[in-house]
Amino acid sequence: MTQRFIDNWNAATVAPLSASGGGVIEDLAPPERLAEITDLLGRDEFYMELTLAAVGGGVETAWEIVRVFGDGTLQRGVNSQPLDWPTGTRIAARFTAAAATAAATSPRGVVRVEENLLVVDEQGITWRWEPDSDTCTLQMQAFSFLDRPQRAYDTDIELDCSWAPQVLNIDVAGAWAFLLPDGATAERPEQSPYIVTLPGETTYRLRLRGSPWAATIEIVDIGQYYYP
Repeated sequence: MTQRFIDNWNAATVAPLSASGGGVIEDLAPPERLAEITDLLGRDEFYMELTLAAVGGGVETAWEIVRVFGDGTLQRGVNSQPLDWPTGTRIAARFTAAAATAAATSPRGVVRVEENLLVVDEQGITWRWEPDSDTCTLQMQAFSFLDRPQRAYDTDIELDCSWAPQVLNIDVAGAWAFLLPDGATAERPEQSPYIVTLPGETTYRLRLRGSPWAATIEIVDIGQYYYP
């Protein structure tokens, strides 16, 4: 999942939060302030971390980190201890040490993502992609072979085609080989992007491997995996 951030957001809780009760997202802030958070979490794989703080004598004396998910659920006590919080408790969006460590150590992977465009580099990532139309584009970011000659693709993408067949335009350099599921086709008219047509009503896993100039894409119906 992907963490999102917002600058200088703070509010006061509008209902008490119990250490054992979990709570709901509506308890955290007035609707207009909460909307500033939820508007950034329009997809299930996004989340944001908010910090609850108790203040005594002008000094913060206790803390709890709460994770807010795109589906409106909460996770209490993230890298902290769940506590009881009264109505009016200070809550703010802060950049935590855990978030800083994750940002510093994770691969760059995704360069750009839009509803129907996913741009990735050659570093290893795993990404779930849910385009909102029946045509989308996967673009592998171009780079100089002289700059990074040793890097190779190591990328897994879950492409949700559960609602309709999907035409996937794959914009890459070099010659790529495909392993396709039943009913899928791939073509490349006159060195333009590859055009892969996938049957709908399922989710596919795309496994990209190899060098940018000679890679393979294995596309598998996730429903075909066997879990003994």
